[in-house]
Amino acid sequence: MEITTLVLGKLLNNTYIITTKQNNAVIIDPSVDFERIYSELLKSGANLKYIMFTHGHYDHTASAYELKQKTGAKTVIHSRDAEMLSDFDKSMSWMFTNKPQKVECDIAVNDGDTLKIDELEFRFLNTPGHSKGSMVILLNDIMFSGDTVIKGSVGRCDFYGGSENLMRQSIKRLAELDKDYKIYCGHYDSTTLYEEKENNIFFKEYA
Repeated sequence: MEITTLVLGKLLNNTYIITTKQNNAVIIDPSVDFERIYSELLKSGANLKYIMFTHGHYDHTASAYELKQKTGAKTVIHSRDAEMLSDFDKSMSWMFTNKPQKVECDIAVNDGDTLKIDELEFRFLNTPGHSKGSMVILLNDIMFSGDTVIKGSVGRCDFYGGSENLMRQSIKRLAELDKDYKIYCGHYDSTTLYEEKENNIFFKEYA
């Protein structure tokens, strides 16, 4: 397995390309700059099978339409955020483009669902707070946290579907996980779950 991180756009979004031993690929949160993402995919020679979203905000989904058109990959999002793929007000696409594209939801997942590709098994945990359908994606000892956990902080809760109370419940759930994870965040640097338990004020009350 290989993980490639692309930092894209004015919000410094992290887009992740995960490649299996059989050279199939999953992209998590394809942000703005389709050309750069697609160029990296072509360079790897991998076959894109799935496009996964940690949540439905447009800065995490902006290149999905073109990727789907080019590769035929299936989109994967939590059922509670699926509406945001075709609702430009709820996804806040106006912040990034005046020509957004609606994206079809192929696979709507729910809490605890899994999806296998080659030797990899992805597990989805619903962590509402930043949005209704925000989720972290677990892969072995790795967590793709989207905007639920951002190093030293958590995502904003004042957008459509956000809730400070639900965010606290989600952070409590993550704090209670019984192993460490390397966390690949939706923005900025990576971290670990143990580091967040130790240093992130939002985790401290559950440590």
